[in-house]
Amino acid sequence: MPENQPTPEEIAAQKKKDRDAALKVVDLKSALWNYALLKLTENFGDYHKIANAKYLEALSKAPDQDTYERIFLPQLSQEGGAITPAYLQIASYRVLLENFSKILAEDALKYVKSEKRLSEKYAGKYVFELPEEEQKKIISACMNYTAQDKIAELTGVVKKSTTASLEEMLAEPEEARKAA
Repeated sequence: MPENQPTPEEIAAQKKKDRDAALKVVDLKSALWNYALLKLTENFGDYHKIANAKYLEALSKAPDQDTYERIFLPQLSQEGGAITPAYLQIASYRVLLENFSKILAEDALKYVKSEKRLSEKYAGKYVFELPEEEQKKIISACMNYTAQDKIAELTGVVKKSTTASLEEMLAEPEEARKAA
């Protein structure tokens, strides 16, 4: 194996490191969610207006170190780079989308608080390793779940959960679970 080529162990270690970092970012406590909230709730009608309050609250606080390095620093290091509300929302949203692709399919199922068992088809697979259409569905379900969770946190109103759609895709069918 050429010297500059990573070994399988190094590749696996890098994947784990990326996954751990991604799980930290998609943690609901991450400041990125508050910055991305307006983008997340664009299609939520009146809830979008309520989300604006959380967004403004987030703007009034200094960002955590990780958010500063991922969102603020790259923009500020550009000549004339400014942190506009649109930039902040879109950049945060993109980081979250990217990080959901770096988690395992089973992490996505856990993320939406599903208690169903993962289908063997997805065992050990990262979201980015799946077909593009499946990646989009998983990431969309996780983002929608988060938007609904944040709205519930702000209003006390719980919308229909997206957990079922992700379970339908990633979990073992009921018949297989009963037979096991």
